[in-house]
Amino acid sequence: MNPTQVIIPSGAHYVGCAKVFCFGPGKEKNDWSLNKLQSSQDVVDSLTAYVLFSRIQHIAQTAQGRDQPIRTVYAPRLDDWKANLVTPADFPEKVTHQDHPLQLFRGARGAGMVVPKNTAVFFPTADCPVVIMSSPRTKQVVAAHAGLRELVDFDRVLKDTPSRPNESVIDAMIASFPESERPFIELKTVCGIQRVCYRHPVDHPTYGAQNRKLIHDLLIRVGNDTVHSSETAGRICLRSIIWYQAVPMGIKHTNISSDGVDTYTDAIGTAPAWWSHRRAVDNEQQDNLTKRNGVLVINP
Repeated sequence: MNPTQVIIPSGAHYVGCAKVFCFGPGKEKNDWSLNKLQSSQDVVDSLTAYVLFSRIQHIAQTAQGRDQPIRTVYAPRLDDWKANLVTPADFPEKVTHQDHPLQLFRGARGAGMVVPKNTAVFFPTADCPVVIMSSPRTKQVVAAHAGLRELVDFDRVLKDTPSRPNESVIDAMIASFPESERPFIELKTVCGIQRVCYRHPVDHPTYGAQNRKLIHDLLIRVGNDTVHSSETAGRICLRSIIWYQAVPMGIKHTNISSDGVDTYTDAIGTAPAWWSHRRAVDNEQQDNLTKRNGVLVINP
C-alpha cells in the first residue's frame, strides 16, 4: 500500500486552533485499528503494523505542509473506560522505525489528553465519536474518545456504586481548562454514529435489563433528548448526552457543533464511507467487527 494515497473522506475540521482529520476505509479498505501496533518490534515483524505506522507518519508529516511536520503522535489505549485524561509521561512505549521520522507513543490507558503544542493524538474508532475542545485564547487543545461508557458510568447506573472520579470524560476535559476560559471553549464531535441506528432495545435477550436501567437514567438524569423514538427502541444520541453534560459546566451551546457524520449509514456511492461496529453486528460481518476508522487531532 502506498501511504501517499490515503483518502480523507471528510477533509479537515478546525476547532479553535486544533486541526482534525477523519479517515475511513477508502477504496483500499484501510483498517485504522492499532491493536497490532504496540511496539517498535511490531513495525519490524509485521507488514500490517509497518504499513499502518507509515500511513500515520505520512499524514502527520504532510497535514500542515511539509515545512511544519508533526513528528510526535500519542495514541492512548481505550479499553478501561475510566473517563480520564492521560499525560505524555503516562505513555510507557515509544514506537519508532529507522526509515520514518515519527515517534508514536502507546500504552497509556485513558480516554484522551491535553494535546501538547506541535504534536497530535490518534484515536481508532468505530461508531464512538471523538470530542475536541479548544480555547482560541490560550490555544489549549483537549481531545478524547467519547463512547457511551466514557460518557456514562455504567457501574453507577447498574450497581448504584460510582466507579470513577468523573461521571463522564466531558467533565475531565472541561476541568482541564481554567474556569475563566469555559465560555470561550469550542467543542466539536466528529466521526460518530447517529441516534437512528444506535439502538438499545429493552427486550434484548441479553442486555434488555441493562438497557432499561440505562435509558431510564439518561431520561431522568441527563435529558429527554438523549433517547429518541421510544423507550423500547432505545435510540441513544451520544451528541445530545455530550451537549447536556457540557452546557451546565459553562460551555456555550452556540460553541458546540458536530461534523454530521453517521458511521452506520454514510456511503460513498454504494460503499460504506466508514467502518461501523454496529453495522457489522447487525449484518453478521464477523471480519469487520474489529476494524476501525482513524481520527487525528493536531495542536499545531
